[in-house]
Amino acid sequence: MTDPKFYDLNDLGAHYQVKVRRAGVQPPNHGSSFTINVSGNNARANVHSTDSSVNIVNDGLLDEVRQAIETGVADLDKRAAMLTSVADMKGAKEKPSLLKAYSSLMSSAGDHITVLTPFLPALAAMLAGS
Repeated sequence: MTDPKFYDLNDLGAHYQVKVRRAGVQPPNHGSSFTINVSGNNARANVHSTDSSVNIVNDGLLDEVRQAIETGVADLDKRAAMLTSVADMKGAKEKPSLLKAYSSLMSSAGDHITVLTPFLPALAAMLAGS
């Protein structure tokens, strides 16, 4: 029993009015407090909802591209230019600088595009998602 009140002046006459609640049950709209920590790639918390999002994780993608260039491009000048572009992509903080570095990589790839072909879909997704 919570909040008992005595009413004297009323159309119903003098009476008590009480509120009753089952012991151990939270009152409505007074839910428990939750702490939810979410971290890492693809982390998300959904409460009464459907997750339709798509995450593209590029951890290691540019390292794999760099390794493919190092092993697949024999021309030292072309290799250096391509590796510089990859390093610029890795260090890009905003989309415009990422796009500039990607354009530089593609223009320097020229005769060596077959080295990058396996990575093109993932690189395109990285550009679209940033």
